[in-house]
Order: sequence, then structure tokens, then C-alpha cells
Amino acid sequence: MANIHPLATVHPGAKLGANVEVGPYAYIDDNVEIGDGTKILPHATVFSYVKIGKDCTVFPGAVVGAIPQDLKFEGEVTYVEIGDRVNIRECATINRGTKASGKGVTRIGDDTLIMSYVHVAHDCTVGKHCILVSYVGIAGETEVGDWAIIGGGTKVHQFSKIGTHAMVGGGSAVNKDIPPYSICGRIPESTSSDCAAADSILTPYATSRTYTTPFTIRATTSPTDAPRSKQASFRARNETPYSPSSPTPSEAS
Repeated sequence: MANIHPLATVHPGAKLGANVEVGPYAYIDDNVEIGDGTKILPHATVFSYVKIGKDCTVFPGAVVGAIPQDLKFEGEVTYVEIGDRVNIRECATINRGTKASGKGVTRIGDDTLIMSYVHVAHDCTVGKHCILVSYVGIAGETEVGDWAIIGGGTKVHQFSKIGTHAMVGGGSAVNKDIPPYSICGRIPESTSSDCAAADSILTPYATSRTYTTPFTIRATTSPTDAPRSKQASFRARNETPYSPSSPTPSEAS
């Protein structure tokens, strides 16, 4: 028998397995199936057309099954399927699929950890035993293989594939497929001058180097090769050694 807090909202059409726990102010919509032993903690939301497996935990603020953020969505019935023993941490969002993709379902495999503030977009497939670290965002129809780890703050372009056992470093921008059993990270090659400038700002003190990864990483440029900024000029003036023959600032004025 499910244990539902009196301050929770559970639609009569929802199907809850044995020993399911629903905390105060949690919301469970119609056409939802939740497996045995799963916990829906306070203030978590599970919208329609979601199936959650056994022994999962949905933490406060998480939203599972909201309609996709895709302009091609026309209100059709699509789904989210969550495997067994999945942890969905605080404020993570997992959207339903779309008809336009030909899939119509977003899937999360068994034993996967979706950490806080992660976004899993429409029609994505995340395999078993994966870890998506906080603030990861994977765009529509991305595929993540079993045992993959995606570091915090990484953004993955739509239609990308991340292979089995791959590991992507935190803060990366992924716009190419990542082969299985690879380790990669940082920012892909920039082609426009604006992107190149942004890359140098992100790594202002890096020396010139080349990275061997599945990405083609552009070698960063040392700041000494760039035109001297006002701040750099000020620093250079103030680091000039003082000699008694040099006028002091008061004498110079």
C-alpha cells in the first residue's frame, strides 16, 4: 500500500505500487505509473504519461514529464520512461518526447543518477548506470550510452551521441559525437572570430597547447601575444622598478 501524505496531490488515475511514498506538496498527475518502493519527495512534480520503475527517488523541485520545449509539439500523447533505482535530484527536469522525432518517448535507464538542475530534453535516451552531474543540459534526441559520465555544466547539442563508458569533462561544449571508452573535454574548435575571442577569454592565462581528444581543440593564445589592454599597461607601469633618479609621482605633477 502506498504512503501518501495528506498534503500531497495525487490524481485518482495514477497507479502507485507497493510501499510508494509521496511527500507533502508533491504532485502526481493522471496516467502515471510508479513502481514499488519509489519515493516522490516533497514538492516534486510528476506530470502525465510518465512511467517510473522500482526503488527510484524523485527529489524536491524535480519535474518529470513536462511537455517538450519544442515548437513542433502539437499536444500529442508522448511519454517519459524511467528505469529502476534511478535518482532524480533537486530541480532536475525531464521532458516528454515528440511525434515529430519519430520516437515519442524520453528514456532514462536503470541505476542512473540525474543530479541537481540537470535538463534532459525531449526524445533523449540515457543508458544504464550513467551519471549526469549538476547543471548538465542535453538537447533533444541526444543518446547517452551505458556507464557514461557527463561532467557538471556540460552542454550537449541536439542529435549528439555519447558512447558507452565515455567521460566528458565538466564545463564542456559537445557538438560532435563522443566515441565509446573515451575521455574528452573543454571547448570544441571555434570557427568565427567572435567564438575565438570568447575562447581566449575563457582561458586567459593558458599557454599555447594542443589537446588530443575526440574534439578538435583550438590551441589557445598566450595573452602576451595579444594587444596590450589598459589594465595590462597600467600593471606594466606600476611594476617598473623605482630609482632615485626617477621623479616621484608628486614631482612629476
